[in-house]
Order: sequence, then structure tokens, then C-alpha cells
Amino acid sequence: MKKFIFNLKEKKEKFDYRYLEKILEQPETDVNEQEREYLFKWIVFRVEEFLSKKDMTYSCLCGEAADLACALLDTLCINHRQVNLKKLLNEILNVHAITIVYFGRDSYIIDPTFRQFLVLDHCIPGLVKHFNSGVIYHVPCYPGYFLSLTENGKKFGEDLLNKGFFKVTDENLKLYCDSFVSYYNSIRQRDFNYNLRSSSEYKSELYSLETEKSDIVDSNIKLTPSELLEKNKILKKRRIYD
Repeated sequence: MKKFIFNLKEKKEKFDYRYLEKILEQPETDVNEQEREYLFKWIVFRVEEFLSKKDMTYSCLCGEAADLACALLDTLCINHRQVNLKKLLNEILNVHAITIVYFGRDSYIIDPTFRQFLVLDHCIPGLVKHFNSGVIYHVPCYPGYFLSLTENGKKFGEDLLNKGFFKVTDENLKLYCDSFVSYYNSIRQRDFNYNLRSSSEYKSELYSLETEKSDIVDSNIKLTPSELLEKNKILKKRRIYD
């Protein structure tokens, strides 16, 4: 049964730790786009290794994912901030934690738990649930629904579902933020297009959000590629002698 509104591809990731070491040894401005993709895929892979496997949607795990990403990025000496989208959406309570990464002259957003907003059952417009008590609940459309309305949105949504990160461009940022604004309009039963902003407005607001403090995480997330390579060598030697 299909779980998400977009196609989730099976991951069979095997990473070359020597290649990762080489990438990290370079000045950030010298790392090309292909190398960046490889590095960020590995970072998301490592974060997902520490997330609960009980729920493939990663529901309510955004804070934990952001904490893990920040701890790893700290170790790798890559500039980053953890923020929560609540102020972007004029909310008091926490909405969604993400990690903004500043890499060279560009920036990226790490968000592997965005998939919780792509669950197919919550991306159906006009969906109503009836309860035995007589209460009728209008199910708000998740961000995935709004991304599914355009070809660019579909491509962005499927890429984010499978990669867990994206490069900040005007188009990507507007698609991402618009989907959240429309989702909260759906919750409040307002016009879906209410208070949509330009990409430059979103960027100004997003980058001025207060930095969140990371919680204590499993220290193993802080292992660098060189340390993981050494650990794998030790494990292989043990298997030979066992």
C-alpha cells in the first residue's frame, strides 16, 4: 500500500569514507555540486540511522532529527543553525524543526522528517472524519497536497522525500514555505493562498529566526568519516579472527 503522496525509493546506500574524507578536507568553496550532494546524502543517512524505525513517516521526530544533524555538523565544523518554523507561521507552539546549513556561498536545509507531511491519507482535499460522538472533523491538507498541484512542486516534494535535504534557491524555498503556509491556512479553514510571500520575504524571515538549542544526543552520531573508516577496519579484523 502506498504510504506517501510521492514515490519513496528504496535506499541501498553504501558510502566511500575515503571520498567523504577528501570532500571534508577541501575548502567549502572548492567542493563541487556532485561532492556536496554526496556529503549531504551521507549526513541524512547518518541522522536516519539514529531515528526510530517504528514509524516510517518520522512523525514528531523533527526535533530529534535536527539535534542529530546539528551534533554531526558541529563535529564536521560545518556552519549551521537549528530553527523552528513556528514564527514563520505565526504560531506559539512548536511547528517543525529544521537545520539550515551554510556551505561555501550557498545554503541548504536538512529536513528528513518532512516526509510526515507527505502522508497520502492527509493529502486529500475535503476529507472529513465522522466520530461516534457526532463530531465531524475536517482533515487539513498536509503540505504534500499543495506541492502535488504543480509539476515543479511534485519534483521538489519527491526529491525531498527521498533525499531529506535541498539546496536553498528562490524556487525551492518558495515551494517549501508556501506548502507550510497553505497547510496552516487549511487548519484554520482559510483560503489556501492567504499570506503567501515571495521567496526573498521567506528567506529574510527564515534566516532571522531564533536559533534553537540542541538536546543531548547519542555520541555515536559525532563519528567522522575517518573515525567510521577506522571502526570498520577494526570490526573486519575481529571477524577474521573470530
